[in-house]
Amino acid sequence: MYHRQPMTWCFTCISIGLIGIVGGMVPLLSNAEENLGLQLLYLLRGPEETREDVVIVAIDDRFARAMNLPPAPHKWPRQLHSQLIKKLSERQPSVIVFDLIFFDPQDDFNDQAFATAIRDAGNVVLTQSIDRQTMPVVGRSSDITLQLNIERLMQKRKP
Repeated sequence: MYHRQPMTWCFTCISIGLIGIVGGMVPLLSNAEENLGLQLLYLLRGPEETREDVVIVAIDDRFARAMNLPPAPHKWPRQLHSQLIKKLSERQPSVIVFDLIFFDPQDDFNDQAFATAIRDAGNVVLTQSIDRQTMPVVGRSSDITLQLNIERLMQKRKP
Protein backbone atom coordinates (compact mmCIF):
# COMPACT_ATOMS: atom_id res chain seq x y z
CA MET A 1 0.00 0.00 0.00
CA TYR A 2 2.81 2.40 0.89
CA HIS A 3 4.46 1.99 -2.52
CA ARG A 4 1.27 2.70 -4.46
CA GLN A 5 0.74 6.18 -3.01
CA PRO A 6 3.87 7.75 -4.63
CA MET A 7 2.92 6.09 -7.93
CA THR A 8 -0.60 7.54 -7.68
CA TRP A 9 0.81 11.03 -7.07
CA CYS A 10 3.24 10.64 -9.94
CA PHE A 11 0.48 9.46 -12.30
CA THR A 12 -1.79 12.32 -11.18
CA CYS A 13 0.90 14.96 -11.73
CA ILE A 14 1.82 13.60 -15.16
CA SER A 15 -1.86 13.45 -16.14
CA ILE A 16 -2.47 17.05 -15.08
CA GLY A 17 0.63 18.16 -16.98
CA LEU A 18 -0.46 16.36 -20.15
CA ILE A 19 -3.95 17.82 -19.91
CA GLY A 20 -2.39 21.29 -19.59
CA ILE A 21 -0.13 20.73 -22.61
CA VAL A 22 -2.95 19.41 -24.79
CA GLY A 23 -5.26 22.18 -23.57
CA GLY A 24 -2.68 24.78 -24.58
CA MET A 25 -2.43 23.30 -28.06
CA VAL A 26 -6.16 23.46 -28.75
CA PRO A 27 -7.10 27.12 -29.39
CA LEU A 28 -10.65 26.73 -28.04
CA LEU A 29 -9.42 25.29 -24.74
CA SER A 30 -6.58 27.79 -24.54
CA ASN A 31 -8.97 30.74 -24.94
CA ALA A 32 -11.40 29.27 -22.42
CA GLU A 33 -8.58 28.85 -19.92
CA GLU A 34 -7.43 32.43 -20.42
CA ASN A 35 -10.92 33.87 -20.02
CA LEU A 36 -12.33 31.60 -17.32
CA GLY A 37 -9.07 31.06 -15.49
CA LEU A 38 -8.52 34.77 -14.92
CA GLN A 39 -12.07 35.23 -13.67
CA LEU A 40 -11.61 32.29 -11.31
CA LEU A 41 -8.40 33.78 -9.92
CA TYR A 42 -10.12 37.11 -9.29
CA LEU A 43 -13.02 35.30 -7.63
CA LEU A 44 -10.65 33.33 -5.39
CA ARG A 45 -8.69 36.48 -4.52
CA GLY A 46 -11.80 38.40 -3.58
CA PRO A 47 -12.39 42.13 -3.86
CA GLU A 48 -9.61 44.58 -3.19
CA GLU A 49 -9.93 48.04 -1.70
CA THR A 50 -10.11 50.91 -4.15
CA ARG A 51 -6.86 52.82 -4.25
CA GLU A 52 -7.08 56.59 -4.01
CA ASP A 53 -3.81 57.14 -5.88
CA VAL A 54 -4.87 55.36 -9.09
CA VAL A 55 -7.10 56.89 -11.76
CA ILE A 56 -8.29 54.95 -14.80
CA VAL A 57 -9.37 56.89 -17.85
CA ALA A 58 -11.71 54.59 -19.75
CA ILE A 59 -12.09 54.83 -23.49
CA ASP A 60 -15.31 53.13 -24.58
CA ASP A 61 -17.72 52.85 -27.49
CA ARG A 62 -20.02 55.52 -26.09
CA PHE A 63 -17.18 58.06 -26.09
CA ALA A 64 -16.16 57.02 -29.61
CA ARG A 65 -19.70 57.54 -30.92
CA ALA A 66 -20.05 60.89 -29.16
CA MET A 67 -16.77 62.09 -30.70
CA ASN A 68 -17.52 60.60 -34.16
CA LEU A 69 -14.49 58.31 -33.94
CA PRO A 70 -13.95 54.72 -35.08
CA PRO A 71 -14.85 52.14 -32.39
CA ALA A 72 -11.24 50.87 -32.21
CA PRO A 73 -9.17 53.39 -30.18
CA HIS A 74 -5.89 52.43 -31.92
CA LYS A 75 -7.40 53.89 -35.12
CA TRP A 76 -8.12 57.27 -33.54
CA PRO A 77 -5.92 60.19 -34.56
CA ARG A 78 -2.74 60.06 -32.48
CA GLN A 79 -3.18 63.80 -31.95
CA LEU A 80 -6.10 62.91 -29.64
CA HIS A 81 -3.90 60.58 -27.58
CA SER A 82 -1.26 63.33 -27.52
CA GLN A 83 -3.77 65.77 -26.05
CA LEU A 84 -4.72 63.19 -23.42
CA ILE A 85 -1.07 62.75 -22.41
CA LYS A 86 -0.63 66.54 -22.13
CA LYS A 87 -3.78 66.93 -19.99
CA LEU A 88 -2.81 64.04 -17.73
CA SER A 89 0.75 65.36 -17.40
CA GLU A 90 -0.62 68.60 -15.98
CA ARG A 91 -1.76 66.54 -12.96
CA GLN A 92 1.81 65.19 -12.52
CA PRO A 93 1.06 61.45 -12.47
CA SER A 94 3.87 59.05 -11.62
CA VAL A 95 3.05 57.01 -14.73
CA ILE A 96 0.68 57.04 -17.71
CA VAL A 97 -0.06 53.61 -19.19
CA PHE A 98 -1.77 52.92 -22.49
CA ASP A 99 -3.32 49.45 -22.44
CA LEU A 100 -3.72 49.79 -26.16
CA ILE A 101 -1.69 48.53 -29.09
CA PHE A 102 -0.84 51.08 -31.77
CA PHE A 103 -0.55 48.66 -34.68
CA ASP A 104 0.09 50.72 -37.76
CA PRO A 105 1.65 54.13 -38.32
CA GLN A 106 -0.67 56.98 -39.20
CA ASP A 107 0.21 60.21 -40.96
CA ASP A 108 3.46 61.93 -39.99
CA PHE A 109 1.77 64.82 -38.18
CA ASN A 110 -0.21 62.59 -35.81
CA ASP A 111 2.62 60.14 -35.21
CA GLN A 112 5.10 62.94 -34.51
CA ALA A 113 2.69 64.69 -32.14
CA PHE A 114 2.18 61.43 -30.25
CA ALA A 115 5.92 60.71 -30.08
CA THR A 116 6.63 64.25 -28.85
CA ALA A 117 3.94 64.03 -26.15
CA ILE A 118 5.35 60.69 -24.95
CA ARG A 119 8.90 62.04 -24.90
CA ASP A 120 7.92 65.31 -23.16
CA ALA A 121 5.91 63.50 -20.48
CA GLY A 122 8.75 61.07 -19.79
CA ASN A 123 6.49 58.65 -17.89
CA VAL A 124 4.38 57.00 -20.59
CA VAL A 125 4.32 53.22 -20.92
CA LEU A 126 3.05 51.54 -24.08
CA THR A 127 2.06 47.89 -24.15
CA GLN A 128 3.34 45.29 -26.56
CA SER A 129 1.43 42.55 -28.27
CA ILE A 130 1.94 38.90 -28.98
CA ASP A 131 1.50 37.63 -32.51
CA ARG A 132 -0.18 34.21 -32.43
CA GLN A 133 -0.14 31.88 -35.40
CA THR A 134 -1.40 28.33 -35.78
CA MET A 135 0.24 26.03 -38.33
CA PRO A 136 -0.97 22.56 -39.26
CA VAL A 137 1.74 19.92 -38.98
CA VAL A 138 1.22 16.76 -41.01
CA GLY A 139 3.00 13.61 -39.92
CA ARG A 140 4.51 10.95 -42.17
CA SER A 141 1.15 9.30 -42.46
CA SER A 142 -1.32 11.91 -43.66
CA ASP A 143 -4.06 10.68 -41.32
CA ILE A 144 -2.47 12.46 -38.35
CA THR A 145 -2.60 16.26 -38.34
CA LEU A 146 -1.44 18.34 -35.40
CA GLN A 147 -1.45 22.07 -34.84
CA LEU A 148 1.62 24.01 -33.88
CA ASN A 149 0.93 27.24 -31.94
CA ILE A 150 3.58 29.91 -32.39
CA GLU A 151 3.69 33.02 -30.21
CA ARG A 152 6.09 35.89 -30.88
CA LEU A 153 6.48 39.15 -29.03
CA MET A 154 5.94 41.96 -31.51
CA GLN A 155 8.88 44.32 -31.85
CA LYS A 156 8.68 47.70 -30.13
CA ARG A 157 8.39 50.78 -32.26
CA LYS A 158 10.36 53.77 -31.10
CA PRO A 159 8.18 56.82 -30.43
